Amino acid sequence: MAESIDIFISYAHEDEAYRKQLETHLSALQRRRLINVWHDRNISAGTEWAREIDSYLNTAHMILLLVSPDFIASDYCYSVEMTRAIERHEAGDACVIPIILRPTHWQDTPLGKLLALPTDGKPVSSWSNQDEAFLDVVQGILQAIAQLTPKPRPPVPRKISLAHFPQTSRDLGFIGQVINGVEVIVPPLCHIPTGPFLMGSDKSQKEGESQSPQHQVFVASFQIAKFPVTVAEYACAVRARVVLEPPPVRNYRASYWSTDAVKWKTQLRFLDHPVVCVSWYDALAYAAWLAELTGQTWRLPTEAEWEKAARGTDGRTYPWGDQWDSTKTNVNARYTTTMPVGMYGGRDASPYDVQEMAGNVMVWCSTLLRPYPYDPNDEQETMDALEEKRVIRGAGFHVGPAVAHTTFRRASRPSFFSAYPGMRLVRGVAET
Repeated sequence: MAESIDIFISYAHEDEAYRKQLETHLSALQRRRLINVWHDRNISAGTEWAREIDSYLNTAHMILLLVSPDFIASDYCYSVEMTRAIERHEAGDACVIPIILRPTHWQDTPLGKLLALPTDGKPVSSWSNQDEAFLDVVQGILQAIAQLTPKPRPPVPRKISLAHFPQTSRDLGFIGQVINGVEVIVPPLCHIPTGPFLMGSDKSQKEGESQSPQHQVFVASFQIAKFPVTVAEYACAVRARVVLEPPPVRNYRASYWSTDAVKWKTQLRFLDHPVVCVSWYDALAYAAWLAELTGQTWRLPTEAEWEKAARGTDGRTYPWGDQWDSTKTNVNARYTTTMPVGMYGGRDASPYDVQEMAGNVMVWCSTLLRPYPYDPNDEQETMDALEEKRVIRGAGFHVGPAVAHTTFRRASRPSFFSAYPGMRLVRGVAET
């Protein structure tokens, strides 16, 4: 074989002893230079582990999922690594093989449609001789390798210039690359685990759409961008001609925008600020472009996903707690305009480290405006109702503290745009 196969091993740390046994049995294939094996114990100290895992998970020719009760129970193994592996398998980009380590009910999960090892999916722990079990696994991997023609490794991406990708964004964990000649910037992500949370509020309100009754909503795990989409990110799509330049709009609180009209050429002077003047249609088009270009499932958050990411599971009023703190948010025209993302250094972060959920810019959600309780099964998330109002969440720089709490809702028609709403993306498949 002209090129060795890159193998990514996904496993729960409770199964590390099994992973080491498997790697020992794979050593003969490594000595023959048939394979290169990678797992998270190869990550060096000081490296951003999530970014490193993403890099190998998205480029490996073969992905081995070491399945056990702990693997199924792990949000990260199941909802992040396995979900991405299945996506790549279905796209024909990678060979995915479940290896059943210990007895667990895996057949009714997405793994059930894949041929598992050892033979007949008999768990390794059930074999009287585990060396024989792993030999069976290695033979199955060899058969898969024989049918696998590895794609050439992608060239090292050309870096985006500072003129398009400021150092401040790089320092916050944004990743810039060139894919098929197209510049793209991908944001750092925060993991939101599976589980219920309290949505809405029974407190009285003077503004916005009704937030009551407070109710419990179950949300499957997903990843959400740590920051709103920046001008630098959106400008990549504008240069690629998949979205139009945001039109100029009037801004009655203009300051360094120099006039009372927010113009695209002026936004381009502040690449690390949230992009504004975008409609729901613009946000949808940008997410679809990013998903197609990267091969990842980028989309707008549902209203429930946004609120859980903002407040966690303890029902807090603001992302940082229950007490208002004007030093942690850009609202009430504190700076009379948007400010660079990350300017609060995480002091404004939610329980999941998501930032700027209560100031700087409001963001579009995928959800149609409906009375509570939230129910994703009543067609709130349909993309077909093109003229109905869509939910906008968060607080812009122009509003007061009453709008900056985690339950505040407003909505506009999808064609609406102004100097205040922007967008924030999530990565992962919405489950109902």
